[in-house]
Amino acid sequence: MLKRTKPYVYACSFCLKNHQQITRLIAGPNRIYICNECVMHFVDSEVLPEHNQQLVCSFCGKQQQQIANIWSGEHGVNICSECLELCVDIIAASSSHNA
Repeated sequence: MLKRTKPYVYACSFCLKNHQQITRLIAGPNRIYICNECVMHFVDSEVLPEHNQQLVCSFCGKQQQQIANIWSGEHGVNICSECLELCVDIIAASSSHNA
């Protein structure tokens, strides 16, 4: 008999919305993901970056002192300004490709 495996549900590591609830999900290493909504939230909102010297970007692994800014999610994940900029570029490229 074949053992049924439950399919992996991809979800944003910041807001925990799954891939069916959002438009775009960008993958990082070790099953870290950020959705288009969280990217825009960090870019457009009044959310201030963290200034804790111990933080490390969950996407690129750079430490706080190596980058300009880093934002923390509620679930123990972080994203730096450089990775956030790359995510914005990915979303823009995806949007123009689908237009």
